[in-house]
Amino acid sequence: MHLKVFRHISEIPENTWNSILCEDDIFHHYRFLKAIQEAAVENADMRFLTFYKNEQLLGSAVCSAFTIDLSLFAGDNVFVKILKKSLSGIFKCRICFCGTPLSAGQNNIRWKDENDKGPILNETIKFMDKWCAEEKIPVSIFKEFSEPSVSLSLLNSGYIKAPSLPGTTLFLPFNTHREYMDSLRANYRRQILSGWKKIENKHPTFVENYFTSAKNENAPVFTILNAEDIDARHFYALYTLVLNRAETRLETLNLAFFSNFFSQYKEQLKALSMVFRGKIIGMFIFIKLREQLVFLWTGKEDEKDDYESYNNLLSALVIFAIKEGYKKIDLGQTSYYPKMRLGGQTFDLVFYFKAKKPLVHKIITLLKPVIFPEYTLPEMKVFAAKNKVL
Repeated sequence: MHLKVFRHISEIPENTWNSILCEDDIFHHYRFLKAIQEAAVENADMRFLTFYKNEQLLGSAVCSAFTIDLSLFAGDNVFVKILKKSLSGIFKCRICFCGTPLSAGQNNIRWKDENDKGPILNETIKFMDKWCAEEKIPVSIFKEFSEPSVSLSLLNSGYIKAPSLPGTTLFLPFNTHREYMDSLRANYRRQILSGWKKIENKHPTFVENYFTSAKNENAPVFTILNAEDIDARHFYALYTLVLNRAETRLETLNLAFFSNFFSQYKEQLKALSMVFRGKIIGMFIFIKLREQLVFLWTGKEDEKDDYESYNNLLSALVIFAIKEGYKKIDLGQTSYYPKMRLGGQTFDLVFYFKAKKPLVHKIITLLKPVIFPEYTLPEMKVFAAKNKVL
């Protein structure tokens, strides 16, 4: 196996990089990585690893070095909050990631054949060790994995496994939205209907070509925007307001990234907007893949409003997904209760951590249960037993 390392994704032919990827593997696709790198998200220094045998691509990985607050992996942890308050900047350091500076509950290492997994992981570990030594980077992390298949190689190389923020998926084995609503337990159905009353409707109303029509509605309505109709500057302003209010800030994306991303994914990218008399109250950016919708980002002016905009946007996204024939929505990380009450199911994600100084690594290993505790969420039985969604 031969490793080739590139400083810029543009040095690799797009069809070569994508040749081992499935169509829906968006977070590792060439265009997605190009949008991140060209926007200099988090001022990350990126490397693109390709693994060959006889000039045939066997696998690939993305590594990024940037400064981050490690406490974001700990979620709502009282001990971590006390340490941050007492010792400002204690968790901030430059880290070498196997991954990108964008958090999406995904990892960025791929192999075409399962037999190549071990060698590719080992070569990536060696590369990251070397990069850390050259650049004096104190910590390396592999993020984020939902399956245990990579554990052995990483644990044998001195990494410790720690829980990350869970992911959330909503499965939709329904032919109509009425069928979905009927499948819910009464308590959760009432919560959705109560939210709809805030917009004075029996259900969310969708309006096509909203911004080219008269805007004299009596209550908020919903509209779907194509990528070319989304004002990147406006969405970035709304996104920044949400980010400034967030307790857990996964990363800060910039205007250049959104402009790049919107232009790269014109066919697949959509925006679900709640609008009232010409004003956007809230907006979800999502992408249509072959087998699922992927909810990416929220833009919203106010944290709370008279319309329960966040909850009603989620409800409207479910309506749209079912109407379009999708059976699954990837709802991402954070804001768990609003997603779970619609039937979203959480799943565990982990990352692998290694400090380069043995003493620091030992201390973190000992404190792992305190610094990075298991993220526990209450169980919610949303669907009636006979309609349980697996």
